Amino acid sequence: MVRWSADVEEAPTHASPDDRHRDGGGAAGAGLRRFRGPSADESVPVRAVAVVEAAADRTIEATSARMSFSMAFSEGEVEGDVRADGVVDFGSGDSAMTMDMGPLPGGGELEFRIVDAVTYFRFPEVMMAALGAETSWVRLDPAELVDGATGPEDLGLDQPDPREALAYLRGVSDDVEELGRAELRGEDVTLYEVVLDLRALVEEGAGELSSEEEELVAQGMDELESLGLDTLTARVWIDDEGRMRKMAYDLDLPAHEGGGTASFEMELYDFGVEVVVEAPPDDEVVDFTEIFGDLFGGNAPVTVPS
Repeated sequence: MVRWSADVEEAPTHASPDDRHRDGGGAAGAGLRRFRGPSADESVPVRAVAVVEAAADRTIEATSARMSFSMAFSEGEVEGDVRADGVVDFGSGDSAMTMDMGPLPGGGELEFRIVDAVTYFRFPEVMMAALGAETSWVRLDPAELVDGATGPEDLGLDQPDPREALAYLRGVSDDVEELGRAELRGEDVTLYEVVLDLRALVEEGAGELSSEEEELVAQGMDELESLGLDTLTARVWIDDEGRMRKMAYDLDLPAHEGGGTASFEMELYDFGVEVVVEAPPDDEVVDFTEIFGDLFGGNAPVTVPS
Protein backbone atom coordinates (compact mmCIF):
# COMPACT_ATOMS: atom_id res chain seq x y z
CA MET A 1 0.00 0.00 0.00
CA VAL A 2 1.24 3.49 -0.78
CA ARG A 3 1.47 5.57 2.38
CA TRP A 4 2.14 9.28 2.59
CA SER A 5 5.42 10.34 4.09
CA ALA A 6 5.56 11.91 7.52
CA ASP A 7 7.77 14.65 6.06
CA VAL A 8 5.48 17.66 6.28
CA GLU A 9 6.69 21.16 5.59
CA GLU A 10 5.17 24.56 5.99
CA ALA A 11 4.26 26.32 2.77
CA PRO A 12 5.74 29.76 2.04
CA THR A 13 4.07 32.53 3.95
CA HIS A 14 4.46 35.28 1.38
CA ALA A 15 1.39 34.22 -0.64
CA SER A 16 -2.12 34.94 0.61
CA PRO A 17 -4.88 32.31 0.41
CA ASP A 18 -6.53 34.32 -2.36
CA ASP A 19 -3.26 34.41 -4.34
CA ARG A 20 -3.02 30.66 -3.88
CA HIS A 21 -6.40 30.15 -5.51
CA ARG A 22 -5.79 32.60 -8.32
CA ASP A 23 -2.62 30.71 -9.14
CA GLY A 24 -4.59 27.45 -9.08
CA GLY A 25 -2.13 25.76 -6.70
CA GLY A 26 -2.71 24.93 -3.06
CA ALA A 27 0.94 24.32 -2.27
CA ALA A 28 1.62 28.04 -2.08
CA GLY A 29 -1.09 28.65 0.52
CA ALA A 30 0.04 30.51 3.60
CA GLY A 31 0.56 28.22 6.56
CA LEU A 32 -0.85 25.13 4.82
CA ARG A 33 0.90 21.78 5.13
CA ARG A 34 1.92 19.77 2.08
CA PHE A 35 3.55 16.39 1.51
CA ARG A 36 6.87 15.69 -0.11
CA GLY A 37 5.84 12.34 -1.52
CA PRO A 38 4.75 8.75 -0.85
CA SER A 39 6.57 6.39 1.43
CA ALA A 40 6.14 2.71 2.26
CA ASP A 41 7.32 2.82 5.84
CA GLU A 42 5.07 5.28 7.64
CA SER A 43 1.96 4.34 9.60
CA VAL A 44 -1.22 5.72 8.03
CA PRO A 45 -3.02 6.16 11.38
CA VAL A 46 -0.24 8.53 12.48
CA ARG A 47 -0.59 10.72 9.40
CA ALA A 48 -4.22 10.08 8.36
CA VAL A 49 -5.33 13.54 9.48
CA ALA A 50 -2.59 15.21 7.44
CA VAL A 51 -3.41 13.07 4.38
CA VAL A 52 -7.05 14.11 4.47
CA GLU A 53 -6.25 17.78 5.14
CA ALA A 54 -3.71 17.90 2.31
CA ALA A 55 -6.18 16.34 -0.14
CA ALA A 56 -7.81 19.74 -0.66
CA ASP A 57 -4.61 21.27 -2.06
CA ARG A 58 -3.67 18.12 -3.95
CA THR A 59 -7.02 18.16 -5.72
CA ILE A 60 -6.93 21.86 -6.55
CA GLU A 61 -3.46 21.41 -8.01
CA ALA A 62 -5.04 19.09 -10.62
CA THR A 63 -6.60 22.31 -12.06
CA SER A 64 -9.93 20.78 -13.15
CA ALA A 65 -12.12 17.67 -13.06
CA ARG A 66 -15.36 16.12 -14.10
CA MET A 67 -17.84 15.75 -11.25
CA SER A 68 -20.81 13.59 -10.37
CA PHE A 69 -23.29 14.42 -7.61
CA SER A 70 -26.23 12.55 -6.14
CA MET A 71 -28.70 13.16 -3.34
CA ALA A 72 -31.11 10.48 -2.15
CA PHE A 73 -33.77 11.52 0.33
CA SER A 74 -36.68 10.07 2.24
CA GLU A 75 -39.19 12.34 3.91
CA GLY A 76 -42.31 10.65 5.19
CA GLU A 77 -43.83 8.81 2.25
CA VAL A 78 -41.84 10.86 -0.24
CA GLU A 79 -38.61 9.42 -1.62
CA GLY A 80 -36.41 10.74 -4.38
CA ASP A 81 -33.02 10.71 -6.05
CA VAL A 82 -31.47 13.82 -7.61
CA ARG A 83 -28.41 13.35 -9.83
CA ALA A 84 -26.07 15.75 -11.60
CA ASP A 85 -22.97 15.63 -13.78
CA GLY A 86 -20.62 18.38 -14.86
CA VAL A 87 -17.14 19.84 -15.05
CA VAL A 88 -15.28 22.41 -12.93
CA ASP A 89 -12.15 24.55 -13.21
CA PHE A 90 -10.72 24.82 -9.68
CA GLY A 91 -8.70 27.93 -10.49
CA SER A 92 -11.28 30.18 -12.15
CA GLY A 93 -14.35 28.62 -10.57
CA ASP A 94 -16.00 28.29 -13.99
CA SER A 95 -18.22 25.22 -14.16
CA ALA A 96 -21.13 23.61 -15.95
CA MET A 97 -23.58 21.06 -14.58
CA THR A 98 -26.81 19.38 -15.65
CA MET A 99 -29.09 18.13 -12.88
CA ASP A 100 -31.90 15.61 -13.21
CA MET A 101 -34.53 16.93 -10.80
CA GLY A 102 -36.25 13.53 -10.69
CA PRO A 103 -39.35 13.55 -8.49
CA LEU A 104 -39.01 17.14 -7.30
CA PRO A 105 -41.77 19.60 -8.26
CA GLY A 106 -41.50 20.48 -11.94
CA GLY A 107 -39.15 17.56 -12.64
CA GLY A 108 -37.03 17.67 -15.77
CA GLU A 109 -33.47 18.94 -16.07
CA LEU A 110 -31.93 22.00 -14.48
CA GLU A 111 -28.74 23.30 -16.08
CA PHE A 112 -26.17 25.48 -14.30
CA ARG A 113 -23.27 27.47 -15.67
CA ILE A 114 -20.85 29.62 -13.69
CA VAL A 115 -18.78 32.05 -15.75
CA ASP A 116 -16.60 34.71 -14.10
CA ALA A 117 -18.46 34.19 -10.78
CA VAL A 118 -21.87 34.82 -12.42
CA THR A 119 -24.35 31.93 -12.29
CA TYR A 120 -26.76 31.07 -15.08
CA PHE A 121 -29.72 28.70 -14.59
CA ARG A 122 -31.79 27.04 -17.28
CA PHE A 123 -35.02 25.61 -15.91
CA PRO A 124 -37.41 23.19 -17.62
CA GLU A 125 -39.65 25.05 -20.07
CA VAL A 126 -42.77 24.39 -18.01
CA MET A 127 -41.16 26.03 -14.97
CA MET A 128 -39.96 29.06 -16.92
CA ALA A 129 -43.46 29.50 -18.36
CA ALA A 130 -45.00 29.27 -14.88
CA LEU A 131 -42.60 32.01 -13.72
CA GLY A 132 -43.66 34.21 -16.61
CA ALA A 133 -40.19 34.23 -18.17
CA GLU A 134 -39.83 34.54 -21.92
CA THR A 135 -36.17 33.55 -21.96
CA SER A 136 -34.30 30.26 -21.60
CA TRP A 137 -31.85 31.34 -18.89
CA VAL A 138 -31.86 33.17 -15.54
CA ARG A 139 -28.77 35.18 -14.59
CA LEU A 140 -27.56 35.76 -11.03
CA ASP A 141 -24.58 37.92 -10.13
CA PRO A 142 -23.97 37.56 -6.37
CA ALA A 143 -22.09 40.86 -6.38
CA GLU A 144 -25.32 42.65 -7.29
CA LEU A 145 -27.36 41.24 -4.40
CA VAL A 146 -27.59 43.33 -1.24
CA ASP A 147 -27.05 41.75 2.18
CA GLY A 148 -30.09 39.70 3.18
CA ALA A 149 -31.43 39.58 -0.35
CA THR A 150 -33.16 36.57 -1.83
CA GLY A 151 -30.52 34.23 -3.23
CA PRO A 152 -30.55 30.84 -4.94
CA GLU A 153 -29.90 29.00 -1.66
CA ASP A 154 -33.15 30.45 -0.26
CA LEU A 155 -35.04 28.76 -3.10
CA GLY A 156 -33.08 25.50 -3.12
CA LEU A 157 -31.29 26.44 -6.35
CA ASP A 158 -27.66 26.54 -5.24
CA GLN A 159 -25.42 24.42 -7.45
CA PRO A 160 -23.50 21.53 -5.88
CA ASP A 161 -19.94 22.84 -5.68
CA PRO A 162 -16.97 20.46 -5.28
CA ARG A 163 -14.89 23.35 -3.98
CA GLU A 164 -17.18 23.39 -0.94
CA ALA A 165 -16.40 19.73 -0.22
CA LEU A 166 -12.68 20.44 -0.62
CA ALA A 167 -12.91 23.38 1.78
CA TYR A 168 -14.58 21.10 4.33
CA LEU A 169 -11.49 18.86 4.32
CA ARG A 170 -9.48 21.70 5.86
CA GLY A 171 -11.70 21.30 8.94
CA VAL A 172 -10.81 17.66 9.54
CA SER A 173 -10.56 16.86 13.25
CA ASP A 174 -8.26 14.31 14.90
CA ASP A 175 -11.07 11.77 14.57
CA VAL A 176 -9.99 9.98 11.37
CA GLU A 177 -10.17 6.26 10.67
CA GLU A 178 -8.75 4.46 7.66
CA LEU A 179 -11.33 1.90 6.52
CA GLY A 180 -9.23 0.21 3.83
CA ARG A 181 -8.54 0.13 0.13
CA ALA A 182 -11.17 0.37 -2.62
CA GLU A 183 -11.47 1.05 -6.34
CA LEU A 184 -13.19 3.95 -8.10
CA ARG A 185 -13.50 4.03 -11.89
CA GLY A 186 -10.70 1.49 -12.16
CA GLU A 187 -8.26 3.36 -9.89
CA ASP A 188 -7.05 2.40 -6.40
CA VAL A 189 -8.12 4.65 -3.53
CA THR A 190 -8.06 4.63 0.26
CA LEU A 191 -11.30 5.14 2.17
CA TYR A 192 -11.35 7.21 5.37
CA GLU A 193 -14.12 8.04 7.80
CA VAL A 194 -13.60 11.55 9.11
CA VAL A 195 -15.22 14.05 11.43
CA LEU A 196 -15.22 17.56 9.97
CA ASP A 197 -15.41 20.44 12.43
CA LEU A 198 -16.48 23.44 10.36
CA ARG A 199 -16.93 25.75 13.33
CA ALA A 200 -13.37 25.19 14.49
CA LEU A 201 -12.22 25.77 10.92
CA VAL A 202 -14.01 29.12 10.78
CA GLU A 203 -12.89 30.21 14.24
CA GLU A 204 -9.30 28.93 14.18
CA GLY A 205 -8.45 28.76 10.50
CA ALA A 206 -7.80 32.46 9.95
CA GLY A 207 -5.18 32.87 7.25
CA GLU A 208 -5.59 29.32 5.96
CA LEU A 209 -8.80 29.89 4.00
CA SER A 210 -9.39 32.02 0.96
CA SER A 211 -12.31 34.45 1.14
CA GLU A 212 -14.28 32.11 -1.11
CA GLU A 213 -13.55 29.12 1.12
CA GLU A 214 -14.60 31.10 4.19
CA GLU A 215 -17.96 31.80 2.55
CA LEU A 216 -18.47 28.17 1.51
CA VAL A 217 -17.56 26.83 4.95
CA ALA A 218 -19.72 29.39 6.75
CA GLN A 219 -22.68 28.41 4.58
CA GLY A 220 -22.09 24.74 5.35
CA MET A 221 -21.78 25.48 9.06
CA ASP A 222 -25.12 27.32 9.02
CA GLU A 223 -26.75 24.33 7.33
CA LEU A 224 -25.35 21.93 9.93
CA GLU A 225 -26.49 24.12 12.80
CA SER A 226 -29.99 24.22 11.33
CA LEU A 227 -29.96 20.41 11.70
CA GLY A 228 -28.72 20.65 15.28
CA LEU A 229 -25.24 19.39 14.40
CA ASP A 230 -21.82 20.69 15.46
CA THR A 231 -19.76 18.45 13.16
CA LEU A 232 -20.17 16.42 9.99
CA THR A 233 -19.16 12.75 9.77
CA ALA A 234 -18.19 11.86 6.21
CA ARG A 235 -16.55 9.13 4.18
CA VAL A 236 -13.70 10.34 1.97
CA TRP A 237 -11.93 8.41 -0.78
CA ILE A 238 -8.38 9.61 -1.59
CA ASP A 239 -6.29 8.30 -4.47
CA ASP A 240 -2.57 7.52 -4.48
CA GLU A 241 -1.85 11.04 -5.78
CA GLY A 242 -3.40 12.44 -2.61
CA ARG A 243 -6.48 13.81 -4.40
CA MET A 244 -10.02 13.56 -3.09
CA ARG A 245 -11.97 11.30 -5.40
CA LYS A 246 -15.24 11.11 -3.51
CA MET A 247 -17.02 12.40 -0.43
CA ALA A 248 -20.24 10.97 1.00
CA TYR A 249 -22.29 11.69 4.11
CA ASP A 250 -25.76 11.10 5.56
CA LEU A 251 -27.96 13.54 7.43
CA ASP A 252 -31.11 13.23 9.53
CA LEU A 253 -33.65 15.90 8.62
CA PRO A 254 -35.26 17.95 11.42
CA ALA A 255 -38.34 16.41 13.02
CA HIS A 256 -40.12 19.78 12.98
CA GLU A 257 -39.84 19.75 9.18
CA GLY A 258 -41.24 16.26 8.84
CA GLY A 259 -38.12 14.24 9.61
CA GLY A 260 -36.47 11.82 7.22
CA THR A 261 -32.97 11.27 5.90
CA ALA A 262 -30.77 12.54 3.09
CA SER A 263 -27.62 10.99 1.63
CA PHE A 264 -25.11 12.98 -0.43
CA GLU A 265 -22.27 11.89 -2.70
CA MET A 266 -19.78 14.00 -4.68
CA GLU A 267 -17.28 12.28 -6.98
CA LEU A 268 -14.38 13.80 -8.94
CA TYR A 269 -12.58 12.16 -11.87
CA ASP A 270 -10.83 12.85 -15.19
CA PHE A 271 -8.55 15.44 -13.59
CA GLY A 272 -7.03 18.05 -15.90
CA VAL A 273 -9.91 17.94 -18.37
CA GLU A 274 -10.28 21.07 -20.52
CA VAL A 275 -13.05 23.33 -19.22
CA VAL A 276 -14.70 25.78 -21.62
CA VAL A 277 -17.90 27.33 -20.28
CA GLU A 278 -19.58 30.24 -22.05
CA ALA A 279 -22.31 32.59 -20.86
CA PRO A 280 -25.61 32.33 -22.75
CA PRO A 281 -26.44 35.09 -25.28
CA ASP A 282 -27.83 38.23 -23.65
CA ASP A 283 -31.14 37.95 -25.49
CA GLU A 284 -31.73 34.53 -23.89
CA VAL A 285 -31.18 35.73 -20.32
CA VAL A 286 -33.38 37.39 -17.69
CA ASP A 287 -32.10 38.68 -14.35
CA PHE A 288 -32.72 36.57 -11.26
CA THR A 289 -34.33 39.42 -9.32
CA GLU A 290 -36.83 40.10 -12.10
CA ILE A 291 -38.14 36.56 -11.80
CA PHE A 292 -37.78 35.57 -8.16
CA GLY A 293 -38.16 39.02 -6.65
CA ASP A 294 -41.81 38.83 -7.69
CA LEU A 295 -42.28 35.78 -5.49
CA PHE A 296 -41.72 38.02 -2.48
CA GLY A 297 -43.50 41.12 -3.67
CA GLY A 298 -41.03 43.08 -5.79
CA ASN A 299 -38.50 43.08 -8.60
CA ALA A 300 -35.56 44.50 -6.64
CA PRO A 301 -33.41 42.29 -4.40
CA VAL A 302 -35.55 41.65 -1.36
CA THR A 303 -35.35 39.94 1.99
CA VAL A 304 -37.23 36.67 2.38
CA PRO A 305 -40.10 37.19 4.85
CA SER A 306 -39.69 35.45 8.19
